[in-house]
Amino acid sequence: MYFLRAYELSIGDANENELKRIDGTPTQFNTPLQIQFMIDQSPNAEHSYAEITLYGLKQDSRKAVYEEGAFVTLSAGWLAEGIGTIFDGQIRNVELGRDGPDQFLRLYCQSGFDQWRKAKIFKTWGADIKIKKIIREVAESFGYPVEFIGDFDAYGKTMKGRTFARDAKSALRSLAKTYGFTWAVLNNRLYLIRNEEYRRDLPPVAYSPTTGLIGTPEITEKGVDIEVLLNPYLRPWDSYTVRSETGALNYNAVYYQERQFPETQGQSENEIVALQHEGDYYGDTWQTSLEGRRITDG
Repeated sequence: MYFLRAYELSIGDANENELKRIDGTPTQFNTPLQIQFMIDQSPNAEHSYAEITLYGLKQDSRKAVYEEGAFVTLSAGWLAEGIGTIFDGQIRNVELGRDGPDQFLRLYCQSGFDQWRKAKIFKTWGADIKIKKIIREVAESFGYPVEFIGDFDAYGKTMKGRTFARDAKSALRSLAKTYGFTWAVLNNRLYLIRNEEYRRDLPPVAYSPTTGLIGTPEITEKGVDIEVLLNPYLRPWDSYTVRSETGALNYNAVYYQERQFPETQGQSENEIVALQHEGDYYGDTWQTSLEGRRITDG
């Protein structure tokens, strides 16, 4: 199926000038380079991470990326549906190696690393200020677009003034612990979501054995985890539905929970709490793995 796949990789220097662009769209005149990748978007890690391996680069290209590579954007998908960005961030380390006769270049990347280290907040707010405003201004100190998911207006207003004079990440962690929300820098965008919430403005993505589901759903205590054909448009906190006649049980209370019948065993609506994109262009893998939390509020 690799001839239905497509990708694009852009690598830039410290000044964000493009060093190398690799077109992974197969045509009569273009045979894409082999690429392997693992993209991890787990909000609890507060970052997205990427490991990207390229084969077949010429020596001068390998040298330029190794010595000057600082930023990377990877898009992937399918010829029919198009490609979407699955990682946008900074190169933290580079490895040059050999796999048999083939040389490879491996990039270890992280989203938002520089701002993560450097961002600080020095500000005082008075009483009767919307708590959402404070959260927004602390989040904006990272310098990324900010997106709220859930009703942050429900936090109301402050009873007294508040001051932050510290690094932005510890300030935002403090607010998250106090008010009950999660946050993460994913693909150079900062997301904030209230605990136990999900993105309600988008309909759930429907998965079944005929609509992208790979293998058997794994039923856990908190939801249903699945593997699907690579979908670059999914984000943490999106929702998905699953319809499957099979489901592998994987939780401690399996001996005590009431039986689920085969026709409904893998059926559930879930919020994405973590996802991974994994690809091997000329191999078997071009998929997205979803960890789900069961939505029970309808």
